[in-house]
Amino acid sequence: MQRERRQVVRWLPWVSWAGILAGVLALVVISTRPDTHRVTRAVTPEPPGPVVPDVDGMRVSQAREALERAGFWVRTAHEPSARTPRGRVLGTSPPVATRLGVGAQVTVLISSGRPRVRVPSLQGTRQGTAEARLLRAGFRVVVVRRETPDPPGIVVDQSPEAGRHVRANAVVRVAVAARAAPVPVPEVTGLGFEEAVETASASGLALAFEHRRARRAQDVGVVLAQSLAAGRRVPRGVRLTLTVGVARPPR
Repeated sequence: MQRERRQVVRWLPWVSWAGILAGVLALVVISTRPDTHRVTRAVTPEPPGPVVPDVDGMRVSQAREALERAGFWVRTAHEPSARTPRGRVLGTSPPVATRLGVGAQVTVLISSGRPRVRVPSLQGTRQGTAEARLLRAGFRVVVVRRETPDPPGIVVDQSPEAGRHVRANAVVRVAVAARAAPVPVPEVTGLGFEEAVETASASGLALAFEHRRARRAQDVGVVLAQSLAAGRRVPRGVRLTLTVGVARPPR
């Protein structure tokens, strides 16, 4: 019995140290275990920010008011548009329904109207070619006929002129040469100068003048001859030369 008691007394210090060591290890494990509450708070997302509202088609003032009321800082930019009227909102950047932070910048895109297109040069081309080029460029075409000496069907003028930048879908007028209808040459020989000019001009003829010394005083200022025979039918705009008598210089 005494031997057994001595053995128990001899192991008591070791058991005590083992208990102390186990307690220290338990404290270390507890202190190093993550704080569940603290970690949960760290990963919790921030409250959601405002969403970009739909302002398409609004006036600029209305769109600005809606965006600022949502908490955004607004700037504007202009872009051409064939569909949205000038001054109306095309959209936003970032687009509608994007979630941003309060005070984030949103750009309002405003329509500057139809894009501008350069008018091509058409003079000297055939009517069909001119129309095709204009339609392909997005213009509307108006054709007018003009009686000129140019070959029929050739573009002789255009408005707006070539090189100008105008809005798409604008009207471009082209003047196309047409064969002049024949007109009768009037009889103006023997008429006074002013009466002859008035009569010939009313017929649609272009006038030119020559002078000849009159043999008689009563022939001064009178048409002595004309280059085209009276009654002949000629194209409108053809030149008619009138010979007008002038006084002889004094001797």
